[in-house]
Amino acid sequence: MREVAALSKSAPIHAASLELQRPMLRATNTGATAIIDHQGRVTAQLPPFTRGALQGQVHGRRGNTVYADWASRWGLWPLVGLACLVVLLALGLRVAAKAAAEEAAEEKDAP
Repeated sequence: MREVAALSKSAPIHAASLELQRPMLRATNTGATAIIDHQGRVTAQLPPFTRGALQGQVHGRRGNTVYADWASRWGLWPLVGLACLVVLLALGLRVAAKAAAEEAAEEKDAP
């Protein structure tokens, strides 16, 4: 069970490596020590829950991905704005549906 927990915590590192197109070095005291290349592949790794020194090569990269450019310019504000817009739209649709239901009930009750 410990091994599954240790390995599952490395999944976000693989995703970050892919998003930013950068190699990642992960060093932990639980044995999930690894070198991850810019494509999210593990190129070197220590066995889980063992002491040791990991040796490997890491090659730097130039340039930014679209995600890295966007995140560095705008941060998460566009996503926050989009989420607020979706919530407002959902509330508006709910109010409109409630008004239509009340209007239909009034028409049904009218002689």
